[in-house]
Amino acid sequence: MANFSDNDFAFGRWETPFENARIELMAVEYGEDQSLAFGISVIESGETYRVRFDKVSAFRVLDESGLTEIWDRTGAEGGRRGSATFRVRNHLWTRESPLIFLASDGWSHIAASEDDCIEIVSTSEPEITHLA
Repeated sequence: MANFSDNDFAFGRWETPFENARIELMAVEYGEDQSLAFGISVIESGETYRVRFDKVSAFRVLDESGLTEIWDRTGAEGGRRGSATFRVRNHLWTRESPLIFLASDGWSHIAASEDDCIEIVSTSEPEITHLA
């Protein structure tokens, strides 16, 4: 089993311009070069962003009910850094699919709207571009 650091479940900060905003996820694109890009629309301001990872080991898009361990841990840990964007380590996906985390430091990035989420495992930090 792939475990990282002290093997304990952990939240980390993913600092973005919209980390504590209400967001909508838009158009997920996976490239032949293993890049991943998706759009973010900020509900309150109408601003839009493009998030791009150069190299992705794995990603998943799911509704929020698929991340119940993370939501349960949010309550148990007394919250997490960032309501819309954050990082997580040593959670259920790490145990279910350990090989995809071996090339990484064990952290995955999550962008969560009220309806769905995208979780990304990557060896690169994302580039975030403000579109409008």
